[in-house]
Amino acid sequence: MFKELSLLFAGFPVAIILYNNYKYRKLTEKLKVEDSYNYECMFITSKNRTCASHIRRKNQCGQECSYKYLRHVLNLIKQAKETISICMYHLTLEEISTALIKAKNRGVKVRCISDIIMMECSSSKIMRLHKTGIPAKVQNTHQSLMHHKFMIIDADNPNNKQLMFGSLNHTIKGFLGNWDNTITTNNAQMIESYQEEFDRMWETFKFVC
Repeated sequence: MFKELSLLFAGFPVAIILYNNYKYRKLTEKLKVEDSYNYECMFITSKNRTCASHIRRKNQCGQECSYKYLRHVLNLIKQAKETISICMYHLTLEEISTALIKAKNRGVKVRCISDIIMMECSSSKIMRLHKTGIPAKVQNTHQSLMHHKFMIIDADNPNNKQLMFGSLNHTIKGFLGNWDNTITTNNAQMIESYQEEFDRMWETFKFVC
């Protein structure tokens, strides 16, 4: 009996080691899948206030230049092949509205959601998008803000899907005068969740007119 117990306990550490190795392999496989996604962060600070001339002259001053960040947004729109769902509290930049119109003209399905109050600002580009045939919607009441800032590119295309989200409005002040951030990723789960939220809002919000 003692001998049998000795053999049993002698093999116990080996079993633990084998089990831990199994769990480690499974965890590593899971992390490899998760790590296959890309993430790019942009941080806008007080230093970006000096980049106004860089945007005007289309001249990048460095890796944290506002013109580089604007080009990043424009490139995402330019790369869209099928759909763009943009949900933006305030959109005033001519360059971005023009890029969205060009995307629509080349056959990309573009939809826009914005805030009902900010849309009424003279600087807003929402009515410009609407007049060029891009469907745009706003919330049904003035009592609460539509404060989201995100954009989804090709949500149903596994090879080209992208999501940009954060605190950044597509305004000149957002790129130059505020402390803001934005993240771009191809994380499929996040893109699915954001697209579901966009579609839910699209069903309940009203068209601009």
